Amino acid sequence: MQRVLLSCKSVDDARFLKNYIETELPYEVILSFDQKGIEAAIKAKNIHLLMLQTGNLAAQDIAYARTIRQMGFNYPLLMITDALGNTNIEEVNEKHKIYFLERPFELKTLKGLARKLMIARTVPQQIFRRYRTNLSATLETFISGEKYHTHMFNLSRGGAYFEMNKKPNVTVGDLLRLKVHLADMEREHHVHGRIVWSTHKGHAAGGYGLGVKFMKSTDIYRNLLDKV
Repeated sequence: MQRVLLSCKSVDDARFLKNYIETELPYEVILSFDQKGIEAAIKAKNIHLLMLQTGNLAAQDIAYARTIRQMGFNYPLLMITDALGNTNIEEVNEKHKIYFLERPFELKTLKGLARKLMIARTVPQQIFRRYRTNLSATLETFISGEKYHTHMFNLSRGGAYFEMNKKPNVTVGDLLRLKVHLADMEREHHVHGRIVWSTHKGHAAGGYGLGVKFMKSTDIYRNLLDKV
């Protein structure tokens, strides 16, 4: 059985997350509450995922995660933090394969991330906190001009997630115009983006799902010129 080593600041948090993970996923969760316990468990047991809970992310947290890497721990390392601050988590992820999850988060987000890290061992680092939405939207491709009516189910500063009833004639890498209908404000919001992933069965309503990264207009047109 695959094992998760979980270290939390709070005993209650640790017990709650242990129970949740072991109920929802086929993993054994081992608890540790100090650095000596973490290091002993890594040396003595076959650990496949390490989860470290911190407060506001600080330089010493990153330094300790790097120390664990230097000990030879090569499996995924996930830091659960109250606030990321100004840390360049994309750079830390690239250099040291340390992943970050900012609180508050939905439990299913932790579940999905743990499963992905166990299976793939590397996943794209989510840079911005996501917020659940349920807004109607229109996607229009730059190349063909085809339009698709869809729903936006979550949103961050960096991108959004959409679902539609059937598979659209688009692929990963396609550039889009996005029009989100803000019914409460009786207006529309326009933005550009690029498809970065897709799924035949989305996690929100079960439709065809698209993950879209927002892009500046200048970057869109530079990409279009590159395709010419």
